[in-house]
Amino acid sequence: YSLGFSQAPWKYKAYSLGWRAAYVDFGKIKADTQWTYLEPQQPGVSGEDCDTKTLEGCRGRARIMQRTRGVTLGGLVERSCGDLTLGLEGGGFYYYGVFEVNHNSFPDANTLPPGHFKWGSRHLTGYYGGTLRYGYLFATGRVYGRVRADEEGCGGCTGLANGRVVQIGVGMQIPLR
Repeated sequence: YSLGFSQAPWKYKAYSLGWRAAYVDFGKIKADTQWTYLEPQQPGVSGEDCDTKTLEGCRGRARIMQRTRGVTLGGLVERSCGDLTLGLEGGGFYYYGVFEVNHNSFPDANTLPPGHFKWGSRHLTGYYGGTLRYGYLFATGRVYGRVRADEEGCGGCTGLANGRVVQIGVGMQIPLR
């Protein structure tokens, strides 16, 4: 979801020019995965005959979560055509992405020690989008350049999402004047 404020106080011919700021929360991405501890055994071991010293026959399970939220600030241009208003916008998205992994052995969670990893980082990426408004109702679409959660200084460690995000929404605009 997002919650924003915008203002278009300047005019240029038939266009209104202004800015938009918003809080954006992309929610959570979750995954529940299983793997073998030794790559050559993939995908064939059950984990029931796990050798805890060599990891032969061991299977693991991980529950993974990524969450991204931040703020946007950008310029906008709007043009009204009768009851419809078309708007284009673009700017920056400053966000915090967090990635968390909880893993253990499978099917017996106590065969090997469990693990927990969590990291997050702040990033800035660009966005662009468009809005179609009719009265107080609107539909909008935005494209965000690169959204990720990674470990600072890791050089390539990323969470589940690591790329462009497309956001489509409908909502209501309420004038504050």
